[in-house]
Amino acid sequence: MDPLFKAQAIGMLLLWIPLLAGFFVGRWVYPKLLRLLPAFLPLARSRSSTFMTFVNVTLFAVAMVLTTGMLAAKTLVWLQGLTFLPVTPTANWVRALSWLAAFFCGYHAAPLFGRAALENIDLHEPALPGPRKQPSSWWVFVILCFILAAGGGLAAVAIGLQKEGFLRTSDVGDLAELASVQEQLRPLEACGIEYKRWDAKGRNRYPDAVSIQDCDSNTHGILRIEVPQTWLEQGVGFTLQRGSTSEPWEILVDKDEVPFPALKEALEAFAPIIAAEYPVKLRQELKSEAAYRRNLEEYRRQRDAPKPSAKSTYPE
Repeated sequence: MDPLFKAQAIGMLLLWIPLLAGFFVGRWVYPKLLRLLPAFLPLARSRSSTFMTFVNVTLFAVAMVLTTGMLAAKTLVWLQGLTFLPVTPTANWVRALSWLAAFFCGYHAAPLFGRAALENIDLHEPALPGPRKQPSSWWVFVILCFILAAGGGLAAVAIGLQKEGFLRTSDVGDLAELASVQEQLRPLEACGIEYKRWDAKGRNRYPDAVSIQDCDSNTHGILRIEVPQTWLEQGVGFTLQRGSTSEPWEILVDKDEVPFPALKEALEAFAPIIAAEYPVKLRQELKSEAAYRRNLEEYRRQRDAPKPSAKSTYPE
């Protein structure tokens, strides 16, 4: 399975954590705060507050969608193009924004499901001692965490069992028959090589190319090198990965789907092509990105440089 899609799917599933946390705060903590701050209670019960709640939910939901999954990369590029920002946004920025948007989306959506809790607050009636009729917030939090963990576990299993999923692949990188492939690909400044990447619908997105990712993620995108499609009909698909350039490659394949003779032939044919073309493409990509960063810094320097006042150009 495409690791990029897998990471995006896991990232979207993890958004349930801040979403439920925000819902918990808005549903149970917010009414308690209003008891401590009675001056804000009329505002919370007003019609304008309900309208603003819908507006806030919509805005934060849109922000959450734009900073998650496939749209996150486009949002990052757009943010990096905003020259008035004091620092250059990164992928971690976008990830943090998605979590923040999810939290406030859940927080503002909570009153829509518990409006009666605000209407039933009586500031003149003292709280009577005795057993609580509703379950404690602690138990509600535990139940929500259990549901989240169970849902995340089932989702991970479902992803792993898909075609080329991580639960179906085995590492054959230590086989002696693939030693020549290891020797040719070891010097590369890369930590990920994939062929026959599948999207969410099980389609082959790049049947005529291998996708390569460098170890330090210096490039914004994944480099692709064209390879022959001779072994495509034989179901050849693989993922090569490692933690650093000093480590051997893990060659992950689905043994139930990929015959070893076809895998060996494909790897032996792809290895010299990758070894010859990847270093050149990597240098070109790094050079292009370095030029982009220099142009961006020069633009910001000129923008922030002190300029003479236009008023001084007028005759007195």
